[in-house]
Amino acid sequence: ISASDNTTVTLYFGYDNSSGLIPYSGDGTYTGCVISVTDASGNVGSETLMSYRVDVLRPTVASFMPADTQTSVSLDAPIEIEFSEPVNAGTVSTNTDAGCSGSIQVSSDDFGSCFRMSSSVPLTSDNITFVLNPSDNFTETTTYKIRVTTVVQDSVGNAMASNSELSNGFTTSDAGAPRVREEAAVVGIMGLPETDNSTPSYTFSSNEPGTMSVLSGGCTTSQTTVTPGNNAITFGALAEGTYSSCVIRVTDNSGNPTDLPVSEFTVDQTAPVLSEVGSGIASPDNVTT
Repeated sequence: ISASDNTTVTLYFGYDNSSGLIPYSGDGTYTGCVISVTDASGNVGSETLMSYRVDVLRPTVASFMPADTQTSVSLDAPIEIEFSEPVNAGTVSTNTDAGCSGSIQVSSDDFGSCFRMSSSVPLTSDNITFVLNPSDNFTETTTYKIRVTTVVQDSVGNAMASNSELSNGFTTSDAGAPRVREEAAVVGIMGLPETDNSTPSYTFSSNEPGTMSVLSGGCTTSQTTVTPGNNAITFGALAEGTYSSCVIRVTDNSGNPTDLPVSEFTVDQTAPVLSEVGSGIASPDNVTT
């Protein structure tokens, strides 16, 4: 580098090894670097630089736990994210409601909603590995994806270049046969188990997804899919009569069945017949016409 008298020379680093006056040779701490200056007469002066640290690389996700395509994951398993370097813990967060608001997100519906975590601040002891604890058990036999967003930055402010995500997700274990319960029996307008509707509605709940069928009792339905939570179904057209032995079978995704007896109900579409049995009015005496 050539310079005239009393000139300030600024040296800078080139990340691509071509644009800077001091080539970039990798992230790290540099000590003992010496700058020498030779004047026109050949006199040499030198200066030893203070140690300095270079960090231009962006952080990445080194590993997810549970891992991609992992199956039979415990329903209370924590989520663990390991980064390639220490990151700024203030940029690592998660959601405590159903919204996908944090920089680490866990979802079973492609991030239309996210699973609630017990705290918005993941646990860490080294700013490299962060642990998230779900606020409740995951749903059985369900696939979840994990996403880490570009909000995450390292200690000098380098942000992740792009979101990092499990491409397939992990799948939770099956804890056994589904737990099903009747939530709303067939009733009529009086709140009694009698209805004039030949295609009545019925609601039951399940703790896990799967399929359903009606086994017996003369009831039918075209609906076959069961989701966690309440499931409202409509029975197929029923003839008049009392139905006391209808049974719904719910089978989870691992093939475990549970049978749910439907509370007895009656379909009655016959209108009542009225007949006069007397006016109830006494004939008056001494009526002159």
